[in-house]
Amino acid sequence: MKRSQQIVVAALGFLMGIALAQFYLFSINAAWLGVFAFGCVALLVVRSRIGLIILVGLGIMVGVGRYELFVARQPAQSIDRFYYEKVVVTGVVDGEPSWDDRRQYIFYLKDLRIDGVAVPGSLRIHSLVGSAREGYRIETKGKLYPSLGKAGGQLYYAPTLIVDVQVPWYITLKQSFYSGLQIALGEKLAGFMMGLLIGARSLIGKDLGDALSTVGLSHMVAVSGYNLTIIVALLYRIIGRRWRWAGFVVASWFCAFFVIISGASASIVRAAVMLFVLLLCRHFGRRLSMPAALGIGAIVTVGFNPAYLLGDLGWQLSFLSLLGIILFAPVIQGLLPKRFGIITEIVAVTLAAQLTTAPLIAYHFGVLSLIGPLANVLIMPIVPILMLAGFVAGTVGVVLPGVAFALLTPIRFVGEQIIDLIYYLASLRWSQIGESALPQLTMLTAYSILLVFALIGARRRRIQSASNLI
Repeated sequence: MKRSQQIVVAALGFLMGIALAQFYLFSINAAWLGVFAFGCVALLVVRSRIGLIILVGLGIMVGVGRYELFVARQPAQSIDRFYYEKVVVTGVVDGEPSWDDRRQYIFYLKDLRIDGVAVPGSLRIHSLVGSAREGYRIETKGKLYPSLGKAGGQLYYAPTLIVDVQVPWYITLKQSFYSGLQIALGEKLAGFMMGLLIGARSLIGKDLGDALSTVGLSHMVAVSGYNLTIIVALLYRIIGRRWRWAGFVVASWFCAFFVIISGASASIVRAAVMLFVLLLCRHFGRRLSMPAALGIGAIVTVGFNPAYLLGDLGWQLSFLSLLGIILFAPVIQGLLPKRFGIITEIVAVTLAAQLTTAPLIAYHFGVLSLIGPLANVLIMPIVPILMLAGFVAGTVGVVLPGVAFALLTPIRFVGEQIIDLIYYLASLRWSQIGESALPQLTMLTAYSILLVFALIGARRRRIQSASNLI
């Protein structure tokens, strides 16, 4: 049994255990621990494929146990306990606030205390006053309503009282860099660049955000791990070409730094764990398959917070997109003309990622981008260069604010042309389809069909590998 195969199977069992425990009540007792111990001993003895089944079972038991421990450590109160009641809330502003199209100031609160009681989760706040800043501790009040998305609830027309304005150093650094980008590129383009660099989607504006969703480019400005992957790959390639150890150290430290300044979302942590494991293996000359790296990332992030698996849409889309690339991109690339080189690879990766995320997106939002492959082919090849230009622009804006705007005119011109292209593609009538959400049963059926094709493809690859050895 190969090590990578063991990791994938164990991760699959662990995720299955987490999912089962969220729907069914289990009790961890002496009998449970005895079965687990017996399974561990059996795994050491068995060398056949039955060992994979035992490993799945052990993974399920660990997943169930982790979820039960997670639930036991949660505060007794939950946000839904306070729905439709007038409450007083204190918390820390999480992420960059923004104004919506109705001139309401929108931000999220974490580290919540509702009526003096600590509760898990976050709240979405709608206010008419733009005084809250990321990292501020504030107090607000109002009637608490349910909410969709990452927030467990929301308050409307909530007054804000600032309790503490001391913010961590990394938030101050990020705000200084954003100010430099605004000086160098203007507010709209600066928000777009911040989205590219650290996934600060709230800064790009609703109209541009809608356009990116329409053309299937939301992953460019989402905290999905794509941003981190691009930057770490560039750092390792540039520095590691001459100093291998320095490339590994710089890329690893940047992973940690990026996780901190981007807010440590589930998808970013998953990507950082994967990248660090792959960097570690590459530096020490070990081989690790991408499925195994994805399995390790899933175990670490979901093990840290089991609610990510079924409750965090960003984690789900990030996981599914990478899984789709691993399973289907080679197959799709083999069906496309090979003479177009990098363009063929980009199209294959884009189609594979959209194939595995489309059912979930249609289930939640009721829309599906048709122009996504074309938009990705036109724009994605220059995104690494644009990200590097954004980093230079922000730095120049901080160091030389007096001349930054004039000095960086070429970067500003290119960025504005890309934004105009995104708006144009989004304006095409056939850019997307769908008006109502996909039924849950249809979504599950679609993923069942994809699973069957993935298993068939894996079997064919094994047969081809065996025939090549003969």
